Amino acid sequence: MHIHNIYKEGELNKEATVKDFLIVQNEGGRQVARRVSYYNLDVIISVGYRVKSQAGTRFRQWATKILKDYMLCGYVDATTFDILDVRAKGVIADIYSDSDYKSLRDMHNISAGKQPVTTHKWSTVSHDRWLIIDDTLYHCGHSFKDMGKKLCAITRMGACPEDILKLIR
Repeated sequence: MHIHNIYKEGELNKEATVKDFLIVQNEGGRQVARRVSYYNLDVIISVGYRVKSQAGTRFRQWATKILKDYMLCGYVDATTFDILDVRAKGVIADIYSDSDYKSLRDMHNISAGKQPVTTHKWSTVSHDRWLIIDDTLYHCGHSFKDMGKKLCAITRMGACPEDILKLIR
């Protein structure tokens, strides 16, 4: 019913969000074929926000936390690492944020031709984003992933990186 209403109300386009597959399996010595619809993440999220149940409530709490974390926290994605990769050879790049972004960092650092980037997780006393390139500290007033795409503010700090890092570690 929820999925039907999502399409009926025009919230999502059915052709873009569902794919039917034919599943064939053996049951009791005979082959049975069934059509099964697979829905993408957009449909799952839409249904999660419509369902009135304990499971629906848990889903909405989880989804809201993820969205809030994304909006308030690190804003680091693969683009961040690609942007930092254009630096001159031998220049060290460290990212300090509320997450260590281990999986992103590891995927970047093992890729052929990529310069390593180091990430550090700090305490939750700050939502600020700091970037250290060699011995220069920069404060970023935007998400790292939006650098070069939107109007961004990057301030070169006069302080020694270690002085700031002592406060936030």
